[in-house]
Amino acid sequence: GALYKEDGLTRLNRDACSGCGYCTDACPFGVPNIYDDRSSKCDACAAVVKAGGTPWCVKTCPSRALMYGEREEILAEARSRVDGIKARYPKARVYGETEAGGLGVIMVLPDDPEVLDLPGNPSVPPTMALWQKIVQPASMGITGLSIAVTGIAAVIARRNHMQEVKQFHAQHVAAEEAARQTADVVNEAVDDAKEV
Repeated sequence: GALYKEDGLTRLNRDACSGCGYCTDACPFGVPNIYDDRSSKCDACAAVVKAGGTPWCVKTCPSRALMYGEREEILAEARSRVDGIKARYPKARVYGETEAGGLGVIMVLPDDPEVLDLPGNPSVPPTMALWQKIVQPASMGITGLSIAVTGIAAVIARRNHMQEVKQFHAQHVAAEEAARQTADVVNEAVDDAKEV
């Protein structure tokens, strides 16, 4: 599909996007949006990072609230920041360390995620999970099966056609032979009649 994981982040290949909206429905954070009939989302400045740079949001953040780097370094810094604000914000916590198996974006939250309009336990909606794990693979299997059945039907149809051609040819040869024999009998009868 158009979405794939790379460097711990979910990336989007807009050229592969069909605009179906499946990703917008499946994302528990509502991140992808449909724009110009295709999905769109931040790519964390993938081209800049591949060239050795830092994402622009991190580079230009005036309060240095954003960081980019190795996951363990980010988690250590997030835990340190939570420890630093716990007295003022008793519900402060690291968000993204364990949620949904570990997110690509780690946040320091001063309160419960739901208060900040984030899912407390982010997960793909059950209908989307069913679609992803059962319906899509089944449809691929059905597509493969239909291609195989079509191929088998073509082979059988060709075999039947070749048998019909052989049968027609045999009947045609038999008819020509019968006509030749009839002509021989008639010619003999005519010759016999001339002699009498």
